[in-house]
Amino acid sequence: MLEDIYTLEEASNKWGIKYVTLKQRFYRGVEDQLTKEIDYKRSGKIYLVTRPGMIKLYGLPKGEKREAILTGLMDIEEAAQKLGIKIGDIKDINNIFQKCLKANNSKLHRSKFKYKDPEGIETDLEIKVIEDGYLIRVIEE
Repeated sequence: MLEDIYTLEEASNKWGIKYVTLKQRFYRGVEDQLTKEIDYKRSGKIYLVTRPGMIKLYGLPKGEKREAILTGLMDIEEAAQKLGIKIGDIKDINNIFQKCLKANNSKLHRSKFKYKDPEGIETDLEIKVIEDGYLIRVIEE
């Protein structure tokens, strides 16, 4: 379990974020996005942050495979966390599900699209129909 807890310096290295940027974000406050004592903790002058906390803030670390299997509408939020994307409201969930249906109806059983999260960050996604549902993959540059 301790492997999933990082100092801000360790997290900045793993996620490919400048240390000073991450430090400033925590000093300004992350209470609106993270839960204190669950996602992060301050111990003296040192902040500790969990892997799930960092994923909530920045998505998956650089270089990790970003894909998830979606078997139903209720799995979209869990899939989004695995993909490292943020889901806003039911419109975002419906948008992703509609893209799954489009993939299902295509001849190649796949679909590519740009997903725009509530903060305006765009992510290229590919949806492929598989036996158990849909494989959603982030298309890395």
